[in-house]
Amino acid sequence: MPSLREGIRGGSRAAVLVAVVALGGCGSPTPTGTAIVSTGSPVTTPGVPQSSDAAVVPKGTLTIAVEGALTNLSNAAADEPTIAALPFIFNGLYRYNASLAPMPDLAAELCDASDDEITWTCMLTEASFHNGDRVMAADVAFTYQLAMSPTCTFRPALCLSSILRDVEAVDESTIVFKLKEPYAPFGTVALTGIKIESKTAIERAFATLVTAADELDLHAAESLTDDLETLEAGGRQVPACADAVAQAEELLRSAPSLRLPVRDDFNFGGEGGDEFDPCAYASALGPPLRALVAAGEPEGPDAIAAAYPFLNFNAAPIGTGPWLCMPGCLRPGESLTLTAFDGYFRGPPATETIIMPTFADELTAIEALRAGEVDWVRDIRDDAHAAEFDGEPMVKLGTYPDLGYFSLQYNLREGQLFADLGARKAVQHCIDKQAIVESVTRGRAIPMDGYISPVSWAHNANLPAIERDTRAGMDYLRQADWNVEDADDDGIADALATRGNETFSTQVYVRGGQPERILFMEQLRDQVSDCGIDLEIIVAEVGLMPLLTFPHAPPGADQFDAYFGGWGGSPEPDPYLIFHSSQCTTADQPQLFNYICFANEDADRLIAEGRRVSDLEQRSEIYRELQQVLYEQQPYLFAWSDISLDATDANLTSSAGDVELGSPLWHWQLETLVITE
Repeated sequence: MPSLREGIRGGSRAAVLVAVVALGGCGSPTPTGTAIVSTGSPVTTPGVPQSSDAAVVPKGTLTIAVEGALTNLSNAAADEPTIAALPFIFNGLYRYNASLAPMPDLAAELCDASDDEITWTCMLTEASFHNGDRVMAADVAFTYQLAMSPTCTFRPALCLSSILRDVEAVDESTIVFKLKEPYAPFGTVALTGIKIESKTAIERAFATLVTAADELDLHAAESLTDDLETLEAGGRQVPACADAVAQAEELLRSAPSLRLPVRDDFNFGGEGGDEFDPCAYASALGPPLRALVAAGEPEGPDAIAAAYPFLNFNAAPIGTGPWLCMPGCLRPGESLTLTAFDGYFRGPPATETIIMPTFADELTAIEALRAGEVDWVRDIRDDAHAAEFDGEPMVKLGTYPDLGYFSLQYNLREGQLFADLGARKAVQHCIDKQAIVESVTRGRAIPMDGYISPVSWAHNANLPAIERDTRAGMDYLRQADWNVEDADDDGIADALATRGNETFSTQVYVRGGQPERILFMEQLRDQVSDCGIDLEIIVAEVGLMPLLTFPHAPPGADQFDAYFGGWGGSPEPDPYLIFHSSQCTTADQPQLFNYICFANEDADRLIAEGRRVSDLEQRSEIYRELQQVLYEQQPYLFAWSDISLDATDANLTSSAGDVELGSPLWHWQLETLVITE
């Protein structure tokens, strides 16, 4: 479910977590909504278009700002802008609706899961690829074979070797998946996340690569790959890197069909940061060169899986989605232009042409929207940028809760200050969280009391917000054997809480460069001091990896007591990696994500049930109960979820009804979006 919020903003640990959060513990935690099967009841959102049955004549253009260059237009997409572009071109077996619940997409209906939750049977609806070929069960099975290959090069969250045992096309329209063990989020991790591609197109692209490999000096290529690995391990040796680049480029000329890194993208070296960096480029050439070598001895899906991100369809995809990619549609670093697919299985999309120009930053994209040059800017984060739209009549704004959250995370190991529940409850009661969040985020956030977004089908809306009550807070400390004096009973402690020779005083770590987080902790520190708690805020200007990796020892201390950070979210509520006791970090497992070492039998039971039960309604009850347990145990003081902002042309609407911009997936029926005159 989660990905490190630090990573979304550029921290090093995120790349690991993106690969470990979507498959919750079996290899990844990020995408997913619920493993809904035919026994569940999908959630719908009032006011959001649910279907578009009327005949549509495509018209006009919809221009969508993209912040950052688009890369691989396939399941190998690993960057946020490209992942967001995929639904315009592809479909999965499922897709999410505006309530973040999974709905059938290329599947004719919700898939059937066996009683033991091991076997999933999915029936295809009638649909065609952009080249006119009918979508067959064999295409689906082949796509998933690439995902379950040990050499999978899909984005890490979609590699299923630890989840999927087998996939079979039983007939032209029936696919049977065999899981290694019950895993309810399979229905949304895989069935929503993986986009179905043409087996014929992929095999044809790989065959072209094999032909090129036949003409390759394999001995020289293998020797060069070894040299590149040695260079990578040995640090920057610019002359050697430049020589290796020249050799690699010469070898790779024999494979014009191979999709290579763009050389100009590596002009960030030198003192001015604008010179070609041969070492970075040499490192980037290593994987496609290895794929070319591997293609010299093809071994079925595993060889194709290894070469997948370097095959030419990544820039000229053949999908099933509402719009298709004509030759030259992708201009790297500039734009993507898509054309309505008249053969789309839901009928022609409402808009004829989609254009996605690349912008260097958010403000430039906003200025383009105000000038009428683009129609949609996604996920505006900067308040100052959002203010650009004040009084702008031709712009429509929509806000919605982000799926991630921020929290004060307590080290719960024995001997740490917050190992006592009373200490954690004291913090919860000694602050006015609502007021602090309002103050530090300037109203651009929603106070949270659990880990699941308010827009989710699994959100527990019955967790009561705690009003500040310092007397209750001090009582919780006393229950944990702390002595707190308040002689005049004014609700303000006379001195620091003590327990024997110990005073309640510790440090809380916060990442530098994050003013909202720092301000939150400063205000929290000031308020809990009324209860006899002393917190020193340590702003870490450098990486916090030592803190979050066993043995969790910040400079000059044995272990940290508390850390304020965030997790990025997804529609999947499975928190196995963060809250299950088996994921507690140890000397043998130093980099897991339950670094606070939360261990609770009720939580473990509910997390296991949530991963085993596929029925959506049952899962929602399980996760509501789990949120109640976490609320009572307070392993985190949940703080807030950001409010995201989308800005669109005021005339953007849907052919199926009004558009309401109140969900992260308000646009879930992309094919219905259109600019009216």
